[in-house]
Amino acid sequence: MNTIFSIEITEKDLQNENYNFQRTLTEKLGETDCDFNQNIINEIVLWKKSIDILL
Repeated sequence: MNTIFSIEITEKDLQNENYNFQRTLTEKLGETDCDFNQNIINEIVLWKKSIDILL
């Protein structure tokens, strides 16, 4: 049985090049470098709920 301790994470895994979940919103949230406001919190909630709209 595999456990968390039997998984070997490589540098390639950490680069996560194939990740494509709601690309536009993911990139926008990833570039956020300011304090969170209500608008950013709303976008995070929508991202987590898989609702892709632009606010």
